[in-house]
Amino acid sequence: MSQAAGAERGFTLLELLVVFVLLGFAVLVVAPRFQPQESALERTAREIVRDLLELRARAIDQARIETVELAHLTRAPGADVMLEGNETTAVSFYPDGTASNALLSLVDASGRRITLQLEGLSGRIIRARE
Repeated sequence: MSQAAGAERGFTLLELLVVFVLLGFAVLVVAPRFQPQESALERTAREIVRDLLELRARAIDQARIETVELAHLTRAPGADVMLEGNETTAVSFYPDGTASNALLSLVDASGRRITLQLEGLSGRIIRARE
């Protein structure tokens, strides 16, 4: 009789599995709330890189020169992100994948900065270390 009484006090494998599955779902729901939010500066830099890469791809695909004014790149209204004074006013991408050299400095209202460098020969966009 002592074995039957001991068996009644434990949990079955199915009960433990259900508990762990519920805990897993709870973690999936709660964990994203604790991840740091992307700042407006980071988001703007990511969007500019994406736009420049799309422009380069279009220049290659359509075999023509594609040019964009740098002032048009920061189009996020109310983001408090500005393109700091650069000597370059426009960036051009050429059909062979090259580009005009450019250095883009983005600054937010708190003074944080992200610098993007466009390498002319390779057409690569490099985020400079802050």
